[in-house]
Amino acid sequence: MCCAMCHGIVECKAWVWYNAGLKGCPFKCTIRVTMQLYSESVPGTVSGVPPPRPPLAPAAALADGAFAAASAEPAAAPAAWQQQQTPQLSPTTPVDTSSSSCSGVGENCWLTRCCSNTSLRCFMKNEAWAGCKESCIRGIHADDPSNARTNWTCILVLLTLPPTFGEQRQQPPSLHQQRLPVAEPVNNMHYLQQRPQRLQVISGPAPWSSARDTPKIGQLFCFSLIQPMGYELKMVQDQYSLRTSIFACDKFAVYSNSEMAIAPGINTRIVESDLKCEFHEIAWNAWIFIAVWKRVIEDGFYRSHSWTVKADADAVFFPDRLRTIVRQHSTAGYLNNCKYGLHGPIEVLARRAVEALAVDYMAGDGQQPASCVRGLPKLSTWGEDMFLDMCLRKILGVQPEMDERLMCESHCDCPNWYWCHNGSGRVVYHPFKRVDMYRQCMANAQYIL
Repeated sequence: MCCAMCHGIVECKAWVWYNAGLKGCPFKCTIRVTMQLYSESVPGTVSGVPPPRPPLAPAAALADGAFAAASAEPAAAPAAWQQQQTPQLSPTTPVDTSSSSCSGVGENCWLTRCCSNTSLRCFMKNEAWAGCKESCIRGIHADDPSNARTNWTCILVLLTLPPTFGEQRQQPPSLHQQRLPVAEPVNNMHYLQQRPQRLQVISGPAPWSSARDTPKIGQLFCFSLIQPMGYELKMVQDQYSLRTSIFACDKFAVYSNSEMAIAPGINTRIVESDLKCEFHEIAWNAWIFIAVWKRVIEDGFYRSHSWTVKADADAVFFPDRLRTIVRQHSTAGYLNNCKYGLHGPIEVLARRAVEALAVDYMAGDGQQPASCVRGLPKLSTWGEDMFLDMCLRKILGVQPEMDERLMCESHCDCPNWYWCHNGSGRVVYHPFKRVDMYRQCMANAQYIL
């Protein structure tokens, strides 16, 4: 994962992985903006440079549904990006963490690896959740809700170097001064040795292009919900510029609780919600999406499309691949994307499922699906994906069909998801919360290894 993270960050020229046993640096991934190497070896480390970055098709080509591959083959990957014990990289400037893409209080900073409030630091609770705090004591925290009081590991999550190897930081206190353990990325290092050096371009239209003359059974209405603050607006604006993700569907909409410009003449549609919820191991956001689905139903775009698709802003989404899949599920009420249950990065509902949901909204006051809310009293401590799954299947009797090609993410045990090379049929790779990482995943996915 350390190599893949570097591969996705445009400024990254090299990476260093600190193994267990190196004094002061147990398990750490650092990103470098130079490629100058030490002549002396440092035991307990692995380093390298990223493999060649496949190019991304220009926006014009994406909009036309065509990708003109470069005639020259990519150069063979230099040996330096393979696993190496030596040499090591020289000091360099720490990664800038002042971006609005950093996490705020109550948000998961495990993947952004930085906090928007520079007086806070990112500490791990478990392998799926990390939070921004001033300090962290291992164990159960009394301010967690009673049903979410599991142990905090309090491992410090950073992208920057300790001062011994990089520039001194005055605030917050450095890793070297605090002597805190640093989070280990989930990684299979042997995968780097297995990567071939030559890449083959998939022929035909780009996987994310909008297919023409699509049969009606594949018509897609796609939408995303974005927060008014943070990285998501920038993500969807870039996706629009590439005509990718939801913007390659037959109809699209972006929802938020305030009006924001996605592009000239294209604004967010207003949802009556503050878009706030409690965050723990998961976001307890069921009520937020009850308001979102209310607006989706009111807008009525689903009526003229065979499938309604909710895609997260940080999900690298290829609608053409989805069109192929939905044609194979003509009798499904909706599609399940994970063996552990429906996961939220992509939710694919047939028109009959949205119609059943709409009827349940109309059965009450129109603000919420009446029988689902009544029959699922614990929904306030659920994620929206679990609520939608239980509402449709258990309460409304709409049955799903399973297709694991829909999504690739670590929470569904998809191996090496961060390379975006899990077959040419994967519809979504998740999560990618930086524009450059998102774009590189798109580019990687058009190549077959």
